[in-house]
Amino acid sequence: MSKSFSVIFRTGGTDNFKWNLVGERFATKESAVSKKAELERMGYPSLVHDADMLAAIGMPETYA
Repeated sequence: MSKSFSVIFRTGGTDNFKWNLVGERFATKESAVSKKAELERMGYPSLVHDADMLAAIGMPETYA
């Protein structure tokens, strides 16, 4: 089974933040990193995760 990647981005401030999932799975890490860079240019802090691990563990609960 091939690995896929998800991108998440943060909205809100330190007291009322929310992590959001981009509704697309990326087949390569490079394409996920490209989407991450696009979101960061728009001002949204972003992270790339292994899609299966993110589904198993869930979204981050912290601001950082």
